Amino acid sequence: MSGWRRALLGACAWALAMPSAAHGATDAAASPCPPSAPPAAAPVGNAALALSLPPTPPQQWCRLELALTWGVSARNPYDPAEADLRAHFVMPGGRAVTVPAFWYEHPQDARLNGWRARFTPTVAGQWRAWATAVTPSGKWRSREVAFRVAPRRDRGFARVHPHHPRYLAFDDGSFFFPIGVNLAWWRDDALGEYERRLDALRANGGNATRIWMAPWSFGLEWHDTGLGHYGNRQLQAHWLDRVIEMAEQRGITIMLTLLADLEFRAEGAGLWADNPYNRRNGGPIAEPPQFVTHPEARRRFAQRLRYIAARWGYSPAIFAWEYWNEVESTRI
Repeated sequence: MSGWRRALLGACAWALAMPSAAHGATDAAASPCPPSAPPAAAPVGNAALALSLPPTPPQQWCRLELALTWGVSARNPYDPAEADLRAHFVMPGGRAVTVPAFWYEHPQDARLNGWRARFTPTVAGQWRAWATAVTPSGKWRSREVAFRVAPRRDRGFARVHPHHPRYLAFDDGSFFFPIGVNLAWWRDDALGEYERRLDALRANGGNATRIWMAPWSFGLEWHDTGLGHYGNRQLQAHWLDRVIEMAEQRGITIMLTLLADLEFRAEGAGLWADNPYNRRNGGPIAEPPQFVTHPEARRRFAQRLRYIAARWGYSPAIFAWEYWNEVESTRI
C-alpha cells in the first residue's frame, strides 16, 4: 500500500476512533462570534498616530479590529516601503505579538476608509496595545490602550497536531480532518452564490473548501490595478471579507489559493499578456520564470502577501495558504 493511502486510512481510522473530538469541533463552531462592528477612528492632530478600539468588548477567539488614525497620507498606502503601520499587543503573561496594519477602503462608504489592524486574541484577560508607523522620513508611536478580553470557548485555529505531525488539530485539541469541495470562484453573484454553496456544504457534512485569489475572482492585482496598488480591487477584497465571515459562522475552514497557473502562462489559454508583472504592462520582468528570481518582482509579491496576511490572517477559518494552483503547468 502506498504511503499516502496508508496515511489517509490512518486518519480516517483515528477520526472514527475519536467521535468526541470530531463532534467537539463542530459544537465549538456552532456558536459564532458576534458581528464585528467597525471601529471609530479617533481624532488626531497633524502627523499624530492614534489607536482606537471597537465599540463592542473584545472576546476570546473573535476578531478584534482596531482603527489606526494617522495625520500623514501616503501616495500608495498599500506599499509598506512608503508607509509601514503595525499594531503591537501584549497579552496576559507578558508575551508580545505584532501584526501588520492595512489600508481599508469601503466600496460604498468612504467615511469608513482608513488604516485597520485585525487580530484574534487567543487568551482572555487584560491586554495592552499600541500602534507604530514608519516612513522614509520618520517614525511615530501611539499611546497605549488597555482592554479586557472576555473568555469564550472555541476550537481555535487549525494547526499541525502537536503529538501526531501527520495530522491536524484545533487549538482545543479536537481532531481536524478537512472534507469539502473546491469553490474557487463565482459566476454572477459572489456573495449570494457563496452563501448558498457554504450552506449546502455544511448541510452535507463538509467542513472545508478551497477558494482562489485569481484575477477573475478575489485577486488583488491585475491589469486594472497596476503593480503594487490594490485600490481598484477593494470591492473584491470586501467580498472576500464577507465570504470568510460566512465560513466562520458555519464552522467551515478555507484553503486560500494565492496564485492561479494561468496568470503566468504565455501559451494556450494563458493570461501572461495581461499580467501586471509583464514588462509590456509596466512590470519588472520579461517572462514568467523571472517572477521567482527578479528582486523587484519578489518585493512586489511580498508586499501583496503582507496585505493578505494583514487583512485575513486573523481568521481561524483560514486553515491553509496554498502558494499556487497547478504551478507545474507554468514554466516556473
